[in-house]
Amino acid sequence: MQYFQIEYFLGIVRNGTMNAAAKALNISQSTLSSALKNLENELGTPLFDRIGRNIVLNENGHYFLRQAESIEGLFNETISEIRDHNLERKNTVNCALYTPVGNLGTLIANFKKQYPVYSLKVGFPSSGVFGVFNENDIDISIIATPLHLASEEATLLGTEQYAIALPLNHPLAEKQSLKLSDFKNDDFVFSVGAKEQSCFDPWLLCEKAGFIPKCICEVQWQTDALQLVEAGVGCCIAPEFSWLANQSYNIIVRHFKTDGSEHRHLYAQLAQHKQASPASLAFLNYLKDYTKTIRQR
Repeated sequence: MQYFQIEYFLGIVRNGTMNAAAKALNISQSTLSSALKNLENELGTPLFDRIGRNIVLNENGHYFLRQAESIEGLFNETISEIRDHNLERKNTVNCALYTPVGNLGTLIANFKKQYPVYSLKVGFPSSGVFGVFNENDIDISIIATPLHLASEEATLLGTEQYAIALPLNHPLAEKQSLKLSDFKNDDFVFSVGAKEQSCFDPWLLCEKAGFIPKCICEVQWQTDALQLVEAGVGCCIAPEFSWLANQSYNIIVRHFKTDGSEHRHLYAQLAQHKQASPASLAFLNYLKDYTKTIRQR
């Protein structure tokens, strides 16, 4: 049985005659008669009693009518839900965040304020698993890398240097010109996710500066590391924008002199396997504006 057979049956019932039903369904009367005959043969019973030129629902026809109307209602409801889902999906941006991007709350809140018709979902990869959406549903990814990517691969959001976060009472907090080696005797706190998520290795930066850092605490997230700095536990090396911009901790942020090679690039990548939606393009433009402070450096 196919759905058009149910439509034809309901058309006959609602229009009263085969001729009226055929006109309403925009098909020939012979096509309608053939479809009804095939339906009755499939069900193994007539649905109408033929009285002269008129047809009247019989007992089996009344039973089938109730089932047909239920199927029609479910079919229409399904179509409506799919259309609503498609509209919601077109207006939703699924962003895979592979690196911190400054104050995430500010980023999300301002996007929603600027584009109220669009929804933004942010997922953090954990062994390739995203909690709020599937990997195949990613619309845009934000990544960090020390490498330059071709423009057709990704959109450069900016290039950022590294800085050092210090407790407010640190002896060098007021010194403007600093070298990383100035902190060779200090305690450090590091995020174990820095190398994987933020694409930089604070240990390597210290080794390039000529010393092995005295790390007294390793934590999972950069927020935990900055909280430890605020508490006076130690210093922390971090990307200047994505970790330290718009942060609300009571800490001092200072740049240190490097040979110019210690930096990383932030990129936004649109999904390559599907056409970018207006919502995704709006979010990409928003990201460009959000990160313009590092592009201007």
